[in-house]
Amino acid sequence: MSKLFHRHNILFDAEKAWKLYKNNPSFFNFPERITIEFTNRCNLRCFMCPRNEVDMILGDMDFGLYKKIVEEAANFLPVCLVPFFRGESLLHPRFLEMIRFAKEKGLGPIQLATNAVFLSSNIAQELLNISIDFI
Repeated sequence: MSKLFHRHNILFDAEKAWKLYKNNPSFFNFPERITIEFTNRCNLRCFMCPRNEVDMILGDMDFGLYKKIVEEAANFLPVCLVPFFRGESLLHPRFLEMIRFAKEKGLGPIQLATNAVFLSSNIAQELLNISIDFI
């Protein structure tokens, strides 16, 4: 039997996992890890990146929508936040504010993937001050 990982628990037994679900279905109501694409813009054009093959309108996530998502996720802690998909998150004009907001709401760990081109010493220091969990 393969392991089922959920909310820092390792469930080795499908029957026990089913009983947990039957006794507390809300335990499985919200994902324990969410990926949010702050922006789908990128400053690089890496040859292996699939975003080069996708025709899409470029833009940044609306901060109001982001707040709504984070506030909902905060009701189901712990929730890991991964601010990355196809774009470079540091390009979002409110990047640091977004990370700070998620931390204040209790989301974590926050796992940032970046190409680091825009990771200045000021931004790096702010991320340390915010106590980001992983870069």
